[in-house]
Order: sequence, then structure tokens, then C-alpha cells
Amino acid sequence: MSRESNREVSPILLGGVKFALGLLQLLYSAARLIPARDRIVFLSRQANRATDDIDAVTGELTVIDPAVRIVVLARTIKSNADFFYTAHLLRQVWHIAHSRNIVLDSYSFLTSNLTLAAGTRVTQMWHAIGSFKRFGWDAIPAGTERRRQIATVLNMHAGNTTVIASSKRSARNFASAFNIDTERLVVSPLPRVDRLLDPERRQTTRETVRAAILPGNTVNSQILLVAPTIYSELVDNDTVRLLTGEGARHGWTVVPSFHPVTHPNSSGYSTADLLIASDAFVTDKSSMIYEAGLLGIPGFLWAPREAEKSLFAESYPSEAELRPLMVGKVEELFIALNDKTRRAAASHFAARYVDVNSNQSATSRLARLIASS
Repeated sequence: MSRESNREVSPILLGGVKFALGLLQLLYSAARLIPARDRIVFLSRQANRATDDIDAVTGELTVIDPAVRIVVLARTIKSNADFFYTAHLLRQVWHIAHSRNIVLDSYSFLTSNLTLAAGTRVTQMWHAIGSFKRFGWDAIPAGTERRRQIATVLNMHAGNTTVIASSKRSARNFASAFNIDTERLVVSPLPRVDRLLDPERRQTTRETVRAAILPGNTVNSQILLVAPTIYSELVDNDTVRLLTGEGARHGWTVVPSFHPVTHPNSSGYSTADLLIASDAFVTDKSSMIYEAGLLGIPGFLWAPREAEKSLFAESYPSEAELRPLMVGKVEELFIALNDKTRRAAASHFAARYVDVNSNQSATSRLARLIASS
């Protein structure tokens, strides 16, 4: 165990957090004294604009109640020294002070730490479909006491009154990640499920994207989408080059879509749209493997022998579930793509972790849940 993992949280850090929290609590209480119209507030750290899921839910909320006021505060944290984020937190304090209905898609320092007005509801609609890669409290490795101490000091994921899980099978994983009782969980997939399963949208997106990224004479070829998570071996240019060369020999066009932190998006299309245009998918440990499954696209896990142990440790599905999806060599991936049994296993994987209700759209269900809470 490293000396770093044994270090206690600095008293200076503790004092700074307590001081900041005290000041923010004071500002929240003062803002509550100023009359203002009640609103539903969405907080996100996933992008600098409303995500597609938030856009879908807010649109449905205005259909349910055209008079509702909705405020979306979306901003990423650009670095550990992103001092301008403080101004964003102050905006959040004002709007939270005038809301009894707050919706998150990630961790929120304010809702986890402020003492909010009685009756305030905080709904956590986590940004990933299903529970594939461990997150929240489950993502803190054993033996890293300092990380756990910091998470405790920051009250990580405290304050959620309701947590949305994608399926009954995922519920236990979500409860563990958010450190809550299962009674506070509601099963309801994210709105992106509606978009993935909309046949007209899928067809239009598929045709548009394929026409843009494939040369004219290969528009009908098979696309293999390679989507690494951050700092994955799949980010390595040599690996992508080998996949591209082997793919060409097997009749596949390999299209990489890297994490925006490591590589800017060069294609101009989101990974979700590229996935709709693809015929197969490979990642190291992205939960988008569930989205591939919902599309009926076989999804495989890049796990060379040395990466197997970490994949099992960092994922929720069991080793028995993951084994049929795992490939460790370039040649093995294309053998798996030609194996009907393995393709079927990869395509059907998502059904275990995403519950789809054919009688009601995911967007409508989630919006009505938020509106009635």
C-alpha cells in the first residue's frame, strides 16, 4: 500500500471545505429570503450545455406543464484549479434556493452538503445507461483510504432523495454506488433509450453518418466502432492502426471515437451517432456496450491478458457474463465478429441491464416521475 493512500486528509483541506460550505450555506439561507418564482433545476457536470437526456426530459416537462419554469446549469470542471467554477456554484446556490425540485446527472457538491429547505427533492438521473463500470463509492479501490476520506469529507452523493436505475438488475449496483437504501430507487431508463429505439431516427442517422464518414464506393461496407475510455490502451495509435489494417482484410472499416479528454472529436459526430451507423462495437470498459446491445449491434470488450483482472475488478457484471465478450488480440476480435454464437451473446448483453417498457417512453416516464415528486 502506498504512503499516499495512507495519508490522512490535510487539516487545511478540511478547514477549507468547512469554511466554503459555511459560506455557501449562509448565501443559500439569504437567497431563500428573497421572493422568487419556484423552478425545476437541472445540474450537470457532463458538458457545458444541456445533455441530450436533459433536453429530452425538459421538453417533456413543458408538455406536462407549459407554465413550469426550468433552469439548466451545465458546466464541466476544466481542471483542479478551475477557479471560475466558483462563480458557477454561486449561480447554482441562487437557483437551488428557489427550487423544491432539483435533478442531477452526476455528483453535486451543493446538494450533497447544503441543508436544503424541508420538502426539497433531489432526483439523481445518473448519466450512464446501466451499471457496467463501477462508479461512486464502488469506484474507490481497496487500500486507498485517503480517497475514501476525501469522498467522506465531500459527502459524495449524499442528499439524493430518489435515484434512477436503468433496470431491476442494476438496482442493487446503483444502491451500492450511491450508498443508499433500495427503497429510494426507481427503475426507469434514460431518454436516450427512446432515441436508440426510434426506427425512423436510427435510419436517418445511420444513412447521414455513413454517407459522411465512408468513401462513396464503400458506403455499404461494415463499420467497426472503436470507443476507448480515457487513458485506455485502445487510445494507442499502434493498436488502432493494427485494427484498421486487420479490419480491411476482413471487410471492415474501423472508425475510432476517442474520449474528448484525450482526443478532440475529429469526425464531427458524437459517439452515440457513430454507434447507430456501425455494425459492431469494441471498447475497453464503456457502458455504451449496453447501448450497442439495445441497437442489436454486437459489442466486445478489449481485454488483453494483463487487463483481465482490472476489468473484472472495475465492472459490475460477473466474469461469466463478461467472458464471451472479451477479446485480447486484434486477430481474435475479427474471429469473434465472424462467430455467430459470440455475436449473439454480445448483441443480447444489454437486455439484462436495461429494462425497456414498450407501453411508455423512457422520456415520458422520467419526466412524469420528476414532475410528481
